Amino acid sequence: MAVFVRPINVDDIDPAEDTTNENILTPQADYQQSLVFNNAIRKMFLNRLVQMFSSYEHFVIQVRPSQVRVLH
Repeated sequence: MAVFVRPINVDDIDPAEDTTNENILTPQADYQQSLVFNNAIRKMFLNRLVQMFSSYEHFVIQVRPSQVRVLH
């Protein structure tokens, strides 16, 4: 099966962001926007970390019945 690839012109590609209506932010607004983004990244990382460690005990530490007497 032959695959034909047509050449792509850079002007034919739509930009991912609309740069024509770009808002110019003040330094304070830019800083606030970066803080909001930073907070969102931290929350996602923390959420994933909590999910990993909440299942850690269930999957990694498996208590055998013989160990229960030792622990009590």
